[in-house]
Amino acid sequence: MNNITIDSDSDIAQDIISCAEDNRLEPYYNYSGRAMYGKKCFGLVGSIGSIAGFIIDMVESCTMEEVVSLPFTTKQTVIECFRYMHTDSMGMDSIMYFPSLNIEAPKESDE
Repeated sequence: MNNITIDSDSDIAQDIISCAEDNRLEPYYNYSGRAMYGKKCFGLVGSIGSIAGFIIDMVESCTMEEVVSLPFTTKQTVIECFRYMHTDSMGMDSIMYFPSLNIEAPKESDE
């Protein structure tokens, strides 16, 4: 699986983060999981129930017309990211992380 990087301002990143926040998950932009040897990736932190809700919502969104009309390679990339996702325990919460996906952290505003 090739690694992909998505700009946090892109529509797909915003959709993923919005869905995560709707399910009470916190984005974690630079997670390094077991056997990743310092490599960083995108993850989502929360309860197992919240992670399950996120997965259900993402599966349901895959049937939406705008997702169905995406190019085959884009759909395959999303499918591959979920196929190779992992979870780790973080005490009271868990993290679902995607070793092949990096969503860049939002840039801090100067305001």
